[in-house]
Amino acid sequence: MQFPNPPNVAVLASATVIITSAVYFIYGSIFRSTNGFATAKGGLPLVGHTFLSMKPKQFRITLSAAAGHDTAANVSVFGSNTLCVFGYDSVKWAFGKVKAGLQTIAHFLVQTGTLLNSRWFPRWIALLGLHSVPVVNDLALHKRLRGLAGQSFTKEILLQCYPQLCSTVHKTLTEMSMKDQTYVYEHSKQFTYTAIILFVFGAREVDIERMQLQKDNFTTLVNGLLDFILPEWMNGPFGRAMKARNAIVRMVKQIMSERESEQAALNDGLSKLMDATNDDGETLTEDEIADNIVALVFAGNDSTGATISSGFYFLVNEMDPQERAMLEEEIRSAPANIDMSLLLALPVLDAFIRELLRIKSPIGGAMREIASDNVTIMGRPMKKHSAVMIANPALGFDEDVFPEPEKFKLSRFLNTDSKNDLSSRYMPFGHGSRQCLGMALARLERVLDAPWSPLELSLFLTLA
Repeated sequence: MQFPNPPNVAVLASATVIITSAVYFIYGSIFRSTNGFATAKGGLPLVGHTFLSMKPKQFRITLSAAAGHDTAANVSVFGSNTLCVFGYDSVKWAFGKVKAGLQTIAHFLVQTGTLLNSRWFPRWIALLGLHSVPVVNDLALHKRLRGLAGQSFTKEILLQCYPQLCSTVHKTLTEMSMKDQTYVYEHSKQFTYTAIILFVFGAREVDIERMQLQKDNFTTLVNGLLDFILPEWMNGPFGRAMKARNAIVRMVKQIMSERESEQAALNDGLSKLMDATNDDGETLTEDEIADNIVALVFAGNDSTGATISSGFYFLVNEMDPQERAMLEEEIRSAPANIDMSLLLALPVLDAFIRELLRIKSPIGGAMREIASDNVTIMGRPMKKHSAVMIANPALGFDEDVFPEPEKFKLSRFLNTDSKNDLSSRYMPFGHGSRQCLGMALARLERVLDAPWSPLELSLFLTLA
C-alpha cells in the first residue's frame, strides 16, 4: 500500500499565515472605522497609500466627500484603519507638533501636547538602520542626529560635485539617445544613484568606484521592503536584503577606516559627516554615519528617479506648446557652461521644477502614530499608537489653490509675487523637524536632468 507524501509543514504554515492575514486585511478594510471619523467610500481597501501616490486628485475628492471638509478621514492602509490628514493645516500640524493649548487650525482642533512618532514596519527599520534620522523617535537623539547629519548638506559640497553631475547628465542622455527604445525610469535611477554617490564620496575616485559597485546591493535592499512574512534565515527577499545591507555597511566602514588612517584633507559629504560636531562636542559614530548613508540612498534614489522620469513624460506629453517653447528658448539662450547659481535661477526652468514637484510629489505620503495618551482630535478620542497618514501629495490637487490641478501648467509659478506663496502650499519634501535632509541635492538633480546646454537639449528633444 502506498501512502501520499505528508504535506510540507513549512508550506502549510506559510499558506495559513497568508490566508489569515488576507482575511483580516479585507475585513479591517471594509468593516472597521477609526474613532468615529468618516470612512472614505469603499474604505480604500488594502491600497490606500498606493492609491494616494498614483491618483492624488481622486484620493482627495474621495476623502473630502467622506469628511465633509478638507481635513481628515478614515482610510485603510494594508488593512489597518488610519486617520488620514489631507488638508493644508492638518498636514502642517502632522509634520510638526502642537506647542500649547487647545489649538484650532482651520477646521482642525487638536489637543495640547499631542506628539506624533514616525511609524515604520520593524523590518523597514532593520533595513534603514536603527540610527537613521527618518526612523529615530527619541526627540533628543533625533535632534542630535539631524543637526550633525545636516552639516554634510552644504552649498559648498553641491558646488564641488556640480561639474561631475553635469558630466553624468550628458553621459546619461547620450546613452538614451543611442537606443531605439529606452526605459527612462531606469536611466533616471542610475543618474540619481550616481549623484548621491558623488555627493557623499566624491573626494576620492576609488571610493566612487567602490560604491558604484554597491548599486546591486541597494537594489536588493529595496526589493526586501515588501517581504513581511519569510524569516530572515530562509533567505527570501528580506533575508537577501539584510545580507546586501550588511555588505554596504562593511564597505562604508572600510572607507571611513581608510580615510581616518590616511588623515588626508578631503571635502565631500562623508568627510563632513566624519568631522561633524555640535555645541556639546558630540560627534557621529560609525554606525550612525553608515545608517544615515543607507537611508539617504534609499530615500533619494527611487523617489528622485521617479520624479525625473515623470518630468520627461510631462515635457513630452502634457505641457502647453507655448510654455514648452518658452522653456526651450530659455535653455537655448543659457550659456553652455552656466554655473549652478544661475542655473537654479532660470525662471521658466524653476517654474517647471516647482510644477513637477506639485503634480508628482517625491514623497508619496508619510506615516505617523500618536505617541501621547488620552488625545482628542476634532473632538474625538484617539488611542495611543493610533496610525496617522499624512497625505501631502493631495495638497497639490486642492482646486481652491491650484485651479485645474490635473493639468501641468508653468504659469502657476511664473508670477514672482505668487510663486513662493503657492510653493509653500504643497510641501513636496515634508515640513518641520522631519523635512527631507537631502532636498537641496534632490532639487539640483531635477534641475540638472532638465538638460540645459544646446547639446543636451538636442539630445533630449531627439528622445522626445
